[in-house]
Amino acid sequence: LREVATRHRDAVVGREPAWSLVPDRERGLKQLTTEAEDALTAWWDANGVLAALQEATLRLLFAEESSRGDEPPRPAVSPLRLFIRSSSVGEDGRVPKRGSLGEALADIGIHACTPANAGVLRDADGDPIATRYSYRDETGAMLTELTGTGANLARLGLDVDATSDTLIVILNGNTPVGEPVAYPLGGALLMHEMRREPLITPAAIMQQKLINKAYTMMSRNVDVAGFVERTFLNAQAPGRWLGEDGQPTEPGKGTWTPDPLYVGAGATNHVVGVIEPREDGTYSYASPSVVYRDPVSPTAFTLTIEQAYRAVLEEAKQLHVLLAGDATASGESRKQAMSDYVDSLTTTAAQVQGAIRWLLTTSLRLAAVLINAPGRFDAFRVTASARIRVVQPTSEDQQATLAKYEAGVLSLETTLAELGVEDPTAEMNKLNATQPEVEEVAA
Repeated sequence: LREVATRHRDAVVGREPAWSLVPDRERGLKQLTTEAEDALTAWWDANGVLAALQEATLRLLFAEESSRGDEPPRPAVSPLRLFIRSSSVGEDGRVPKRGSLGEALADIGIHACTPANAGVLRDADGDPIATRYSYRDETGAMLTELTGTGANLARLGLDVDATSDTLIVILNGNTPVGEPVAYPLGGALLMHEMRREPLITPAAIMQQKLINKAYTMMSRNVDVAGFVERTFLNAQAPGRWLGEDGQPTEPGKGTWTPDPLYVGAGATNHVVGVIEPREDGTYSYASPSVVYRDPVSPTAFTLTIEQAYRAVLEEAKQLHVLLAGDATASGESRKQAMSDYVDSLTTTAAQVQGAIRWLLTTSLRLAAVLINAPGRFDAFRVTASARIRVVQPTSEDQQATLAKYEAGVLSLETTLAELGVEDPTAEMNKLNATQPEVEEVAA
């Protein structure tokens, strides 16, 4: 399960996603766009945003247990939370005014939460109205942080002003701790949930348990049935009859003293049949024989593991992993398996792109408040694109991409991304910086 989940995650967010700020009004916003993009890029790198997205994406792929066994699993949920760093809060409990956007963004952290202690509260229509985050403070007390507009928090029964500002309220049980903190964020919430149909379903989990059981049985098989067994029939163990004086005596008289049985390459043992007494007091020897049982083959376990592994891949839309090395699979079946895999990736990519848009938009709005310029960046909208990578582009794929660029049907940024350039924007900036030198040499 971890293999298929990490393969899926790495295909969606294994590489840095592409994002940019697009102003709603083009005129007079070029300098502001550069300021915001530079500050957000530095903040993205300093806060490990990609790692947080990867953690949240991996959690998004697992199903949540349904309340009843006959119910389908609920959608998988993975929350992301923005917060003001405690080190940024002054002794008066307030964040000092910052002089630049970069300084303000440094006060903001990102946290990939678990659904057990964080989530978005929704109304009857499914619209998000507030968020909750539970944690323990330095004294061990369990606290709950609620965020939302004053109007929505009042609807939840909290004694706050019904304002349009985003409020942060800390509760110890049902008792507020301190005064609510208000931010003029236009109703934006400081938490976002990625939601999708789970990739790792209960059926896949059952197959994983079968794989675990088969490996356990195979290990047990090595211990109890992995060695040659010998069974001697009608045979007397090697040894001799000794009298009371310790000297050899007739069979059946005295005490039987066994000799060691030697096994392995080159070993020689003399085995005789057991004594069979007659009515006249004489005796005879039975005809001895030996039966061998060879080690039990682990084939039953390995076949079980292979079939269960195939079932996991099918359930996770990753059957192409097996078909890639299957000489009997047709090209059409490989294309269909790859198509199913790509479709499952796009579902996750859409959630990641939505999370990035929320993340950058809300961070900009919150940073603008911290520099005492609320609404300064409201004219921007964020575009985001997860750079899905299924397989490495072949030389033929790269030639086809270059041909489409030369034909004018692909932008330079898209062309660089398809060619495998990690940061197309940075590469374009380098190309633009060297362009005058190229023109001068050409002249």
